Amino acid sequence: MKELNICATGASKSEWSPCGPINQGMIAGKVKDKSTKNGKALNAVPSPLARLYVVNDAFSMLTYDLLNKTNNCGECYKFIVSDCLDAFEILFNLKYHEDKKEEVRIRVWNKQKGLHELRSVESNHFANSLESYLTDNSFGEVNEFVLIKYKNQILAGSSPFTFFFTTPNLDKYEDKTFMNPGYQESFDLVNPNNKKKYFTGIRLFEERDVLFQKYVLNIVEKCTSDHIANFRNYIKYWASRIDLSTIDPVETKSVVSEDNSTVSINGVEIGKSTGVNSMNFFTDHLIKVRFKIDTESFVCGTYINDKEERNYDYLLPLRVEALNSIDYHKLKIEYQESAKEVKVLLTLPGDNKQKTQVYRTQISTDNAEEKYTIIALEEYVANVNLGIFPFLQVVDANDKPTQDNDYYKVMLAIADAEKRMPVSLYNLTFFRKVNDYYQPIQEVDKNDSMNIYCTRYERRAIDENSDLGSVFYQVNNTTFSLMRLSFPIDFTHKAESLIIPKWNKKKIGPREFHVAVDFGTTNTFIAFTGDNGFKPKPFIISPDDRQVVMLHSPANNEGNEKKITSLYEEFFGFDESALDIQASEFIPSVIMSKENEKYSFPIRTALCEKVNETGDLKLLDNSNISFTYEKREIRKEQHIVSNIKWSEVEKDKERVSIFINEILRMVKYKILLNGGNPELTKMTWFNPLSFSQTTKENYKRMWERNYKELFGRRAELYNVTESEAPYYYYRNCGILEDNNSVLTVDIGGGSTDFMIFKNEVPVKGTSVNFACNDLWRNGYNAFSNVKENGIYKSIQKKITENFKSTNLNGLNKQYLTNEKYSSAEIINFWFANENASKISDQLSNGVYKKIFLFHLSALMYHAAQFMKDSGEDYPSCIIFSGNGSKYIDLLSRNQKIIGEYCSFIFEEIFGVKGRKIQIVLPTTDRKESTCYGGLYKDNPVILSNSLFLGCQLDYSDKHNFHTYKEVRGEKRDELRSSIIENVKSFIGLYCKMFVELHLGREFNENINLKAFEGLLISKVEGYYNNGFSKYTKIQADDAELSETLFFYPIVGLIDFMTGFTKEDLDLFINKEIYYAKNMDGYGFFYHKNLSKEQRLDSIYRIMVETEKPTVASLSLISSDSTSSKMIPNVENWIKPFHEFDEYPTSDCKVVKEIEPARLHLNDNKWEVQKKGKVIFK
Repeated sequence: MKELNICATGASKSEWSPCGPINQGMIAGKVKDKSTKNGKALNAVPSPLARLYVVNDAFSMLTYDLLNKTNNCGECYKFIVSDCLDAFEILFNLKYHEDKKEEVRIRVWNKQKGLHELRSVESNHFANSLESYLTDNSFGEVNEFVLIKYKNQILAGSSPFTFFFTTPNLDKYEDKTFMNPGYQESFDLVNPNNKKKYFTGIRLFEERDVLFQKYVLNIVEKCTSDHIANFRNYIKYWASRIDLSTIDPVETKSVVSEDNSTVSINGVEIGKSTGVNSMNFFTDHLIKVRFKIDTESFVCGTYINDKEERNYDYLLPLRVEALNSIDYHKLKIEYQESAKEVKVLLTLPGDNKQKTQVYRTQISTDNAEEKYTIIALEEYVANVNLGIFPFLQVVDANDKPTQDNDYYKVMLAIADAEKRMPVSLYNLTFFRKVNDYYQPIQEVDKNDSMNIYCTRYERRAIDENSDLGSVFYQVNNTTFSLMRLSFPIDFTHKAESLIIPKWNKKKIGPREFHVAVDFGTTNTFIAFTGDNGFKPKPFIISPDDRQVVMLHSPANNEGNEKKITSLYEEFFGFDESALDIQASEFIPSVIMSKENEKYSFPIRTALCEKVNETGDLKLLDNSNISFTYEKREIRKEQHIVSNIKWSEVEKDKERVSIFINEILRMVKYKILLNGGNPELTKMTWFNPLSFSQTTKENYKRMWERNYKELFGRRAELYNVTESEAPYYYYRNCGILEDNNSVLTVDIGGGSTDFMIFKNEVPVKGTSVNFACNDLWRNGYNAFSNVKENGIYKSIQKKITENFKSTNLNGLNKQYLTNEKYSSAEIINFWFANENASKISDQLSNGVYKKIFLFHLSALMYHAAQFMKDSGEDYPSCIIFSGNGSKYIDLLSRNQKIIGEYCSFIFEEIFGVKGRKIQIVLPTTDRKESTCYGGLYKDNPVILSNSLFLGCQLDYSDKHNFHTYKEVRGEKRDELRSSIIENVKSFIGLYCKMFVELHLGREFNENINLKAFEGLLISKVEGYYNNGFSKYTKIQADDAELSETLFFYPIVGLIDFMTGFTKEDLDLFINKEIYYAKNMDGYGFFYHKNLSKEQRLDSIYRIMVETEKPTVASLSLISSDSTSSKMIPNVENWIKPFHEFDEYPTSDCKVVKEIEPARLHLNDNKWEVQKKGKVIFK
């Protein structure tokens, strides 16, 4: 006889169609039965034994789904499997029902006797038909059928395939009522394990009591019949995942039928539970961890005669099954320690009788089979730790978990100094409570159909190169009650313990929060407010609302001397570097706003990823926000990715979404932990004006997708441009003296935004791809790993010395030696660690100030022309914001002086004099002001980027360029000429400012301005061409022109200024050159004795600037002949004019001049004004 199945195959209902031979391989896993939602179709097969085959097929389909992670099995078949197990459980609970005098009866139907009785009542045809079926191979050995009856209603019978099948009278409609009215009315038998009627809901094997699971497994293992293959496969599948091997079997007595015969099915005697729980509550081993457990957050035992110096703890040595139907919060666990053993005392709720187990010290770590031993991790030179995010359980009014608990990440950190075991042997199993029983949450690789499941991702491997490992779990669409940790004793034996979180339970509250997220090129900041009228605050995670809770207890903060963030990264035990995994691959326990705390916002916009990852990126598996970027050394397993905001690479767009998703999750859990309702949240995000319309739409979709999925459809999302937001904040602070015409300048790492406000309303804005990082980059050098920036090169050695005495010395070496870090990234790292690098001290020199002023002046020049071209008024106030604006502090911390610089440029552009500009450049809240201001926008104005090309204001076609095709078209040269002339005019204005504001004296910078101006002007056209080629060649002809061309040459000029030499400048100085072969007296020359021609015996070169005839520079003429003459006579030839650190040794052959001497003409005599410097080689 062939097995039968009722299913939706997709075949035509109106006609037959030809097909080839059908075999098992063609239909395996392809036949789906999602359409059978009630039991009608199951009873349509014309066979008295069809029911048995249908039940068998139900187990087959369900097992196929489990093995292949599909979801093809219809609900009706799941009911059949559940009903079959209910029939089993009736026998398991039979003693309970008998003790309650419930009318459960077991009857045995003998095949020979039964057929004879049928024939005796003139049912020959039925008897003959039944007999023919019962002679089939599957039934050939079956002589008896067992029937289960309740109140004279047949419930189930025995099957050679599945042990039991249920009567069709128990099949259900879609509303779960029985199809048979009599059963629906009178069936009332209740299962004592879940307090619900049998056969009324779907309870599959994994959802049932573990003692019952062990009972069924024992019966299956005793059965030798091949006919139960489908049933056996199903039970074995779950037995291996639930790990029933650790469960001691329940005591049973034989089931006896109505005729007092012992009941056997498929050759196995069937028993009923005696009600005596023979379970061992304790695991085989007691795991001793090398730190104290956080007892506020995890269930932990107490110690009899505890010692203050104790720096370890024991994980709970309890089996999961021991906690079924028990409130684990009321467990009492005590440890009584002695020299070589620990006695564990367990008291259950409502039970005064203690259960005890003694664990003894391992004789040797090699003796893995020894039971009831202490697995002391220090003996294994190992440690484990874990962290949970979020440590939060949302509950309803009845304190029951809600559907809001849909996402948990758990980090398992492993330290193994001896590199004994691979990460794959360490494991966590998660359990949730279902009907008073703890059920394991199924772990899958990837899921497309399951609702409740967990995933596992191994991020760091323990191997010959690494003693640290990490595994990340994600529990989906459910909370969990406890975890079981498996620690590998060796490759075949493991120790297990329970870890039970004391969840921070929160109801959804009524508070409404307004949050702003400024996702920047270099840094990201979050601000929020939950109270009207209160100043907004930076986002923090305090010890009171921790979202990540680690297993270890935080360090004590006696006397409040330590930083709060550091307390959660200290614990007693081997290898605190295990906490590096939390810091670099997870989320810090606390993030504070206090100055100098390790973790605080703003944070770097950077992700930490698993190195060489080729698969999809997944949050907190292989990609996460790098909170430790620029704070800790980067390990070889890690790859840091930054500069993702402007990238058009698809992978970087994915990274942006991951970054934002992590930020939003932290914000959501912050709101829940502080009495808020995520759906009542208002969220503001920002974009620079220079975003193209396509880029802005992409960001909008990304924000909406992530935000709505996490906060709900009712939550409100707003968008504000970066440049307008600071105005709203400072207006609310009441520091603006005149609101009539205000210019905001938001300087970031990669872009600068300008916004004009008139009478408190934004009227026009523009954005440029020119910002702070252009000071530290390499201009138009196409090689990203080249570090030729002059500022970087000039301070690198001194800053490296500063780092040597700090704990960041190793990290600084990483930045300097790793080719992937640009000079801009290194300098930003130095600024982020100002206390160690002391970079501001290095950059306070006037040599650098002229560069910073050039950068600021270029921005102000462009802003002034933009405002004038737009027909706007001269600004009464300029607000600087953004972290990038901090370089202005290096120029001057005096806002009045900065105001003079800005006013000078605006006065020249607008042609007015004497109008001062208020400068708002606060010492704090520079980056934060954008976020804060986003919370206070009170007008509906939405502005797009207004482009000003950067050409001369009187250029007639300045508004006629809209696409890249037009700037590359017939007027390309005309446009280029106008922009180049405009940049030259700016350079002239910059040098004029130097003279009129006496900046040479201010910066202690004695430079020939006319030569300097000529030198810069000579470079403009070349740098413009470089910039035009680099930035426009990647743009399509029809692409909208989105940026000014003014800064193309400025970028190159700044890079040149960082490294230009005296020789560069000399070419543009009008000068006269004189030579001398000796002094006329010690340290002086008579002008009349100098020669204008260099002779073979000339030693000195004296250069006199035409514009400064009383000032000269003196250099040594270096050659083999002159060096051989000067070195032996260093006191007479060199020392009068130059300083040196060491006298030349006998093998020195070369004099190298580091800096020329400066001379001054007095009464026809050139005398030393300032000595130069030389070294000997």
